[in-house]
Amino acid sequence: TEVILPEVSFTADIISLDSEYSKPAVDYLMGRGVPFDIAQKYDLRYSPSTRRVIFPVYDQKRLLGWQGRYIGGESYVDEETQKLVTIPKALTSLGFR
Repeated sequence: TEVILPEVSFTADIISLDSEYSKPAVDYLMGRGVPFDIAQKYDLRYSPSTRRVIFPVYDQKRLLGWQGRYIGGESYVDEETQKLVTIPKALTSLGFR
């Protein structure tokens, strides 16, 4: 059977790449060989609160979800517990495999 995903909206912390706060994402994409105009063509975005580049998933013009790619270091030591915390590189919206 066909699964039909509902249309969603970007959360308030997901911003356009032309924002002054998106420079880390633009730098990351440029370093990966993705020019700014191509990133804008595909409506890539940035979440400063999670430090993730956002790759939207559209069906025609309907936003169905996105995948966020972490652009920081892969791990850090939690100051309180002194344990190594590994950050997942990619997170995907609910409903996607």
